[in-house]
Amino acid sequence: MNFFEHQDDAHRNTVRLVLLFALAIAVMIGAIYLVAVSTLASTDTGIRGVWQPEIFLMVTVGVLGTVGMGSLTKTLQLRGGGKVVALSMGGRLINTQTSDVTEQRVLNVVEEMAIASGTPVPPVYLMDGESGINAFAAGFTINDAVIGVTRGCIEQLSRDELQGVIAHEFSHIINGDMRLNLRLIGVLQGILLIHLLGRTMMRGMWYAGSSRRRSGNDKGNALVVLAIALTAIGFIGFLCGRLIKSAVSRQREFLADASAVQFTRSPYGISGALRKIGGFSSGSKILTPKAEEASHLFFGEALSSNFSSLFATHPPLGERIKRLESLPEAASLQRGSQVSTSTRRQSAAFDSPQSATSAFAPDSQYQPTPPAQKRNHLPKKPKSRIQNSPPAPVTHSSATHSALSLNPNAIVTNIGTTNAAHLDYARSLLAQLPQGIKDALKQQAGAKAIVYGLLLDMKNKGVRDRQLTQLKATEPPEILKVVDQMVQLIHTLDPRSRLPLVDLTIPSLRELAKSEFAHFFKQIQALVQADGRLSLSEYALQVVLMRRLEPYISTTPATTATPKITHTSIDTVWDDCLILLSGLANVGHSSLDEAAKAFQSGVNCLLKSKKSHSKSTVPAQPVPTNIPKMGNSLNQLVTAAPKIKQAIVDACAHTVLLDGEVTVKEAELLRAIVISLGCPIPPFLG
Repeated sequence: MNFFEHQDDAHRNTVRLVLLFALAIAVMIGAIYLVAVSTLASTDTGIRGVWQPEIFLMVTVGVLGTVGMGSLTKTLQLRGGGKVVALSMGGRLINTQTSDVTEQRVLNVVEEMAIASGTPVPPVYLMDGESGINAFAAGFTINDAVIGVTRGCIEQLSRDELQGVIAHEFSHIINGDMRLNLRLIGVLQGILLIHLLGRTMMRGMWYAGSSRRRSGNDKGNALVVLAIALTAIGFIGFLCGRLIKSAVSRQREFLADASAVQFTRSPYGISGALRKIGGFSSGSKILTPKAEEASHLFFGEALSSNFSSLFATHPPLGERIKRLESLPEAASLQRGSQVSTSTRRQSAAFDSPQSATSAFAPDSQYQPTPPAQKRNHLPKKPKSRIQNSPPAPVTHSSATHSALSLNPNAIVTNIGTTNAAHLDYARSLLAQLPQGIKDALKQQAGAKAIVYGLLLDMKNKGVRDRQLTQLKATEPPEILKVVDQMVQLIHTLDPRSRLPLVDLTIPSLRELAKSEFAHFFKQIQALVQADGRLSLSEYALQVVLMRRLEPYISTTPATTATPKITHTSIDTVWDDCLILLSGLANVGHSSLDEAAKAFQSGVNCLLKSKKSHSKSTVPAQPVPTNIPKMGNSLNQLVTAAPKIKQAIVDACAHTVLLDGEVTVKEAELLRAIVISLGCPIPPFLG
């Protein structure tokens, strides 16, 4: 399945879960009703017969109210997204400036995977008190997701094994599993509340009911029976919920394992981690009391189960390893077709303490190509247009070449996926960044300075002077000093690294206070307006920043921040699609004829999804558009169903790639559009 099919599948799974839990609650209502009727019938209440509408109504309202209250309470507790989950389990945010080599190593691995998959770099939380080998991903969207790791995970695993575990968690982030997992926590808490209510009633009557027992009060005895029934039925309902959770979780774990292999090229990293869990005294066990409700979030089985394996949230280790090592990638590696001496040396280097900061290490540690070969085949300065070419190392004068074949179908297929070529791209990009930029990325002031530097107009001195005057009037001297340093470094980079560099600023920028966000975006707006117009590159940068930082700026809880699907047909957003395609066609083509051909290529793709059309609804030329119109259209399209988004991205890709070439402006605009639609797009420039 591709990314959009995974999103549809996640939506269908949510519907199925709602139905299954509704069935479990209905059974609980029926069981409690029968106990209530039979108990009251044995007293002097005068109740006769099985059907008692008043009692049924009371039981139904009581059960639904209790379950609803429990679920709502837990959901409200989780509305802050992944950060809340991580903190509740004792997680500590790993500072990007940490000096601990194992902490820096996991940050590097997460950073690489984020760049390779086209997602924002998630915060990483460390569970210091947990010696078991485990990890989790939590959040409602890719923009508020977090990664959690145990102390055992970062200390016991090699770099390859750690990379396999992190790739597994990124699969959960990309495929929409996280939101479903958090909903499971809320619903299960509501069902458990029935059991807890029964226990509370029993405890209260135990301490206050001795006189009733001596007096033989029938009503008191009936309440005791009802309390016992609530306790038992509530617990059985909770176990049913656990069964549902476990069945769903086990299947998603297999899918995430397979995705991790695709991400990293080798199944032996993740299978090695699973083998270490099996042979480690602490295994993957989590000690925090919150582990039970969040057990399905983890990489490995978090609980010691005294029940049947039916309640296990993860498949047996042996079965997971067997499936991993039966994948085609494993057979390929065994034949030696993908393992070279340099790759093995690379893995060994990653595992050494000196390589904990390996994302910032010399290029030789990262390249799959032997050093001698690299020296003889350094890429030349890129032309203004970027053509299909194999991946190559990043240098200060050249960004990494395309990790994907530049055809529109490949772009759509690879959205939401990552492969080894993308990972090589990310490693090369990180390894070749100037040290000054790497240091600045770890600080809020440095991250802001990088964004300001990206917006400075280096071609027009008059505009740049106005921008610098604006900064001098509104920023402290220390920021201005860093901006000056960053400008000199940024403009030695290939233009294709602009948006990946923006993504790298997110970990530091998300720590800004809300008042600082307001100033930051006001400053960006002022820099953009210095020349009286908004370029597409500036627009793309703004869109990426806004989408990535939205969960941290918005006062809307993460649970409700995700747009609801309101468009299930391309017909309802047809005009908005035409505006986007027109913008892309006009950006990448200098002549009107070329722009018209590119526009028609995209429209023809859209027509495949349109239920009905006539010549009057299909313009021959790009429609008049501007950036504000494109922004409004994107706000509408973000609420489209996954299959509609797939058609839109497909049409955009066919518009951009009609001539088999991609300009930097086209690439940035396409990336901004895809990010606005909530889709992770991996590197695709050649």
